Amino acid sequence: MNATATAPAITGLVRDTYKGHGQPQSFYYWGTGKSADEQDGTLITSTKVTGTTITLIDGRGTEVRTVDVRTRFWISPAGQDDHTEDEPEATEDVQAIQRAAAPAKAARPSRNAKLSPCLCKCGAQVKGMYKQGHDARHASQVAQAAIKALLTDTDLNLADCSLFDELPTEALRVKAANIVAKTIK
Repeated sequence: MNATATAPAITGLVRDTYKGHGQPQSFYYWGTGKSADEQDGTLITSTKVTGTTITLIDGRGTEVRTVDVRTRFWISPAGQDDHTEDEPEATEDVQAIQRAAAPAKAARPSRNAKLSPCLCKCGAQVKGMYKQGHDARHASQVAQAAIKALLTDTDLNLADCSLFDELPTEALRVKAANIVAKTIK
């Protein structure tokens, strides 16, 4: 690979996707292989993201390479050659790469998220209307109550049953009505 600038020695290289690298604008590109065995890195001074591709552009404005956004490639930060191994201090680019390479933390609900009780009345506190899967559970509970009401009150018909109003969406009301219709047949 031809270098457009003198690249730093191959130390501290990181292989990841563009997003995983923290979407840097200036860096040395060392290739996409399983190992960064190229002798010279290419100084990339800007990138152009279009759809699912990233075009790497050198200091002269020449398009060096176009890669898919999912492609993992080797980079080292521009400016890394200013530091020796004795210097513990890292540039902002190195710190961004190190943060990107760190294992992802488990997602936690925001402290500001307002929790409310699950609408199926299970007692769980949720950010939305239901805990996962409990929307179907609630539709089933309403359907069972409607079946019981229809079997005990012979004058009540399915269209007049007000129990379905407890469900927050039309889709859930239809789901509950279908359960009742299949059960009563």
